[in-house]
Parts: sequence; structure tokens; C-alpha cells
Amino acid sequence: MDEPRDGSTEGEAERLRRIEEELERVRKTTQFASPDDPDIERRLQAIEEKAKGARRLHDEHVFGRKPKSMLDAESTRGLGVGLTIAYAIIGVPLVGFGAGWLLDRAMGGGTLWQALGTVFGAVAAIAYAVKVTSRD
Repeated sequence: MDEPRDGSTEGEAERLRRIEEELERVRKTTQFASPDDPDIERRLQAIEEKAKGARRLHDEHVFGRKPKSMLDAESTRGLGVGLTIAYAIIGVPLVGFGAGWLLDRAMGGGTLWQALGTVFGAVAAIAYAVKVTSRD
């Protein structure tokens, strides 16, 4: 057998020949339905069901389980915990700062209570974050 002009090896040429023979065999045995065929709708539905089944099997194989909704209970809980911690770390020191500002304004002094309120708020927020994350 002569080597093909495109530089492919003899094994590839043989494989290509077998694929072409198989394609020709499929062309000869396949009957295409005409649009007037009353059975075409049933055939199309069968093909669609096979495609859906293949997609389901593929998803189960890829995901290792049946596909679920994007947000399940555990991820929703994690999002809630994260937002709770974020709001606490931002909000509690701001509340401490505001309380200190009111005390400083009422006493007519400097910024001592503002600083103490902010530090106390930050420590309380971090303690709360640790408490929330250590819950089961």
C-alpha cells in the first residue's frame, strides 16, 4: 500500500478507510423519513428522550450525583453566617464609635470615649464572629 500524500501513516490510512466504509454502510441502511411520514413525531420524541437520558447520565457522571439546585441548604446557611459576621465586624465598632462620640459630646471632652468605644466594639465584634463560626 502506498503512503498517502498528506503525510499520514499507513495505520491512519487504514483507519480512515474503515471509517469511510462504516459511513457508507450507515448511509445505505439508514432510511430518512419524509416530512409526510405520520410516524416522524414519535421518532423525534424518542430521539429527544434518548438525548435527555444521555444528558442525565452525563451530569450524574460529571457531578458524581444527580444535579441539584444551585443553592442547597448548606451553602445558603454558609452565606448567612458570612453575612452575619461581615455586618458584625463593620457595624459593632461603628456603634461603639457613635456611643463614644455621644459621651464625648455630652461631657465636653476630647476623643477618649470615641476611641474606647471603637476598640470595645471591635473586640466585641471579633468575639461574636468567633462565637458564630464555632457553632455546629
